[in-house]
Amino acid sequence: MAPGCSSLDPILSALAIPPATTAEGLRAAQKDEFHGNEFSLLVSHALGALAGPQWVQKHREEVRAAARLAYGGLSTARLAQTPGEEYCDITCVDAATGQPLPLRRRWIAVLIGALTPYLALRLEARLVSAARSSESPLAAALAARLGSFGEALRRLQLALFCLGRAPRRLVDVPLGIAHVSEKPECPLCREALQPQALRCLHGMV
Repeated sequence: MAPGCSSLDPILSALAIPPATTAEGLRAAQKDEFHGNEFSLLVSHALGALAGPQWVQKHREEVRAAARLAYGGLSTARLAQTPGEEYCDITCVDAATGQPLPLRRRWIAVLIGALTPYLALRLEARLVSAARSSESPLAAALAARLGSFGEALRRLQLALFCLGRAPRRLVDVPLGIAHVSEKPECPLCREALQPQALRCLHGMV
């Protein structure tokens, strides 16, 4: 054996930090969605006590967007994992280098994740209003289906993620973000498709 080498070196190499599995990504997203909704509810209650429930109801979408931004920002500001990522032992890295993700890109991801749903709702409301005011039957039919169309796209993206054909978040691709597991992976235990992913797909049918 060469000096400085160990019989464990091949094993340690095989147990290198792997990409996050589909199941880990789904579980982390579910945890973050749950905690994010709870945080949004707490923010709504606090603002309701200060400004009144009618104000909160009138600005509920803005409150949700601000709560999503605060939820992601609290983790990003201290360079930490989100609660969902921490629960599943996964973290974000630079997809090209494998190094910790730069702070600027983390903030961009948080901003896009928080503001995109809000802007999409506002755009949908404007399109529906414009279509309903139109005398075209086609425009009226499109207005009735805009909400279900957006949900169908979300489900399609989730299905492609479960099949390993899309990232968990679409913003990960242009920002060069990858999710990796902080747990060593045994190469003998790999699965082509995680059982949790199959259950996810079954639940969407």
